[in-house]
Amino acid sequence: KLINKTFKDLELTKNMLIGVDIDVKTSDIDYVFPYVDDSDDIWYSEYEKYYSGCYEGDKANGMARYKTYDLLKYKFRCIEKNMPWVRNIYMIVASPSQVPQWLDTNKVKIVYHKDIIPEELLPTFNSTTIEMFLHNIDGLSEYFLYGNDDLYPTGKVTPNMFFRNGKALLFINKRLP
Repeated sequence: KLINKTFKDLELTKNMLIGVDIDVKTSDIDYVFPYVDDSDDIWYSEYEKYYSGCYEGDKANGMARYKTYDLLKYKFRCIEKNMPWVRNIYMIVASPSQVPQWLDTNKVKIVYHKDIIPEELLPTFNSTTIEMFLHNIDGLSEYFLYGNDDLYPTGKVTPNMFFRNGKALLFINKRLP
């Protein structure tokens, strides 16, 4: 099974590798992720305003998806330690109140929803909506990695885990049509 193999153990075949011809330099790869601080009162009041008519079970499940557990510092430490080749880190947030006070914005580029998503689609609490507009991030490399705020590179990660022989790697299940 593909899921149980590590990148190191994975033997690529034509059935498992899809790519496009690109010339990727390590210095060209950015890292992008959306972030929500559920303890932010400004964000929470917006969330309540738009979810006030929802079934309580849906609302509770939704809030569980936004829980941060104060782990953001560890994400940055993991990227710095295990992905030192990343050119820029872009953190996508709803508003300035979502940016932690301790964050060094010289190292992390802050992107607000309003800067990439059309106004008629805001506010959004849906990462799929955000993902549809990543291409609007000013200065974003054509070659970037996208992960959610709960994805941590806990071991060494190299660019050839994502890009190889001039191709972006995409791993798929061989059983898919």
